[in-house]
Amino acid sequence: KKLPRFLFCLLMALRGVWLFKRTAPKKVLFSRRFPSVETRARRFGEAAYTAIPDDRSFCELVLDTVNNLTAAGAAAPCSEDHAPPIYHVHDQLRPVVVFERGDVLLIALPLLDIDIASQKTCDLARVPGVAAAVTFLEEMALLSAEVLRGEKQALVDLHTYVQLAAPLGTPTMLEREVVVSLLQARAPPKPLGDKHPAWKPVLHKGKQQCTFTFCEVVDGAQYDKQTIADVARVHGTVYCKAELEGAPEASIVLSSHSKTSTWSFHACVEATDSTATETKVRFRPPLQQISLCHYRVQGDGVSFPIRGFYQMKDLDHESVKVLAQLKLTDSGNNHFDFCDVLFPFPGRGVIKEVQGSPSTGTAQVDASGHTVVWRVGNKFPGRSMEIAFPARVVFASPPTDETPSFDSGANTHIELRFRMLNCCISGAKADTSSFTLLPQSKCKVVTNQELVSGKYIIWNSHGDVKFALSPSDIEKKNPFSAGVS
Repeated sequence: KKLPRFLFCLLMALRGVWLFKRTAPKKVLFSRRFPSVETRARRFGEAAYTAIPDDRSFCELVLDTVNNLTAAGAAAPCSEDHAPPIYHVHDQLRPVVVFERGDVLLIALPLLDIDIASQKTCDLARVPGVAAAVTFLEEMALLSAEVLRGEKQALVDLHTYVQLAAPLGTPTMLEREVVVSLLQARAPPKPLGDKHPAWKPVLHKGKQQCTFTFCEVVDGAQYDKQTIADVARVHGTVYCKAELEGAPEASIVLSSHSKTSTWSFHACVEATDSTATETKVRFRPPLQQISLCHYRVQGDGVSFPIRGFYQMKDLDHESVKVLAQLKLTDSGNNHFDFCDVLFPFPGRGVIKEVQGSPSTGTAQVDASGHTVVWRVGNKFPGRSMEIAFPARVVFASPPTDETPSFDSGANTHIELRFRMLNCCISGAKADTSSFTLLPQSKCKVVTNQELVSGKYIIWNSHGDVKFALSPSDIEKKNPFSAGVS
């Protein structure tokens, strides 16, 4: 019975991978085929299925194709969309992904979820199986140099890498740092009697620990205008790094004092149970760090972690006066990894001099010569949590006649870039006391929080600003909108 077509669209599988030395003496340094994927290829292709030749013959066929520069199949209907590293080698063995690394060819044959011959045009680079093969070979190339030098351990590492990164031929863990750390650990193979999932071929040994990191991104615009409301938006990601023995089922309660919406979860999450402020998540985590879930804070009640205002006035044709004042609010935390304030001056000459000094931190001109950077540091000093930077900025030449955009002259703003530690505006957190494992075992639970700035700007009080109106605001401002269909 033929498998449903949608199953092939969901899988990104490899029929085989090879490492071939193309200079004398030519030889196959490494090969790995996946019988389960080959079975699916046979059932999918039916009469059109073509088996893969022996390793030496197949690699030499690929080498001839590369040497003859017959990339993407000159006679194929969709050849116009082929380009290295995607090659057309055989009528039914296509496409083949090939990376050239010195004297070595890294080869991967993906299982396609489309019938190329029936497509008039097809962008193979966008096919999931081809994209997965390209990513797989990029990471595999890191080990090829050591294999070529004849290091025996490198060949063992290569076999282990393939087992970890693509168990059963399906790329699942391509993160280089995770795979390298597992290779360095030299974890012993599991006994044949032990059962463990194919997606977690190497199991953790040692103290168990599960780390949840809440990373929120805040976008904001402050206008200092009575007729325009300031706007802030927050979205976040919960990262999970689970170092657990075996493959247990984990569950934890995530809570927030703000109303969240548009939740999305990682594929390892098996079930969720949500209320207005809490969400219980049950999942089977892999060994590498994952984005357990994404969320967005709903409503207009998001508070700004940093409030401020900005004023800029022209003194003459070659200088301006600026004043920026910032205050850390109660929703923020006075602990920064970094905090910078950028003063861009588009449409003006190169900055010649900055006269003035901030109340804390340092100020300098960036490499472009058109932006002043105020590096605040790691904390707002004093009890008031307020800082200021008054200055006179002198330019080497007067403003240019052609303004590049609306954001020029008095219509300018400052931009804040920061990473605030141990802080989440939404109040999102993990209830560590609710964390459980099945089967039951002891596990240390660690939680971290950080707030990162997205597009966080403060407009000049003396200039025009850009802002958006909601449909309800437009109806209020337009007396003729009512009753119009």
